[in-house]
Amino acid sequence: MTSEIELLIQEFNEKKAEEVVCVDLNHPQHPVADYVIIASSLNDVHLKSLVDHIQRFYKDNKKDKLNQLDFVGTSGKPDSKWVILDFNDLIIHVMDQSIRSQYDFDNLFAEYEIYRYH
Repeated sequence: MTSEIELLIQEFNEKKAEEVVCVDLNHPQHPVADYVIIASSLNDVHLKSLVDHIQRFYKDNKKDKLNQLDFVGTSGKPDSKWVILDFNDLIIHVMDQSIRSQYDFDNLFAEYEIYRYH
């Protein structure tokens, strides 16, 4: 796992994200990304706060600590209960706990190495 991903996970933990995991997809056959971070929020306000914080952290650190990441864009809005941040080789899913449970999202990555952070 890269130091950039570890920094982002640390930021999620500091902002009290729930059930933070990182999935290592770094396999030649996976065309989407090398890593996926999944973090749950407690409610819509918390979700917006998490997304805003990660975007701000990236903007403040993209020239030094996060220089290996390339922010492509965002999909979804906090009131949809699911926001995706695309950093090319890293995809971040921030979602409400109920949505994560409803879609059994973590099980989609069961065959890959998963690192749990709390």
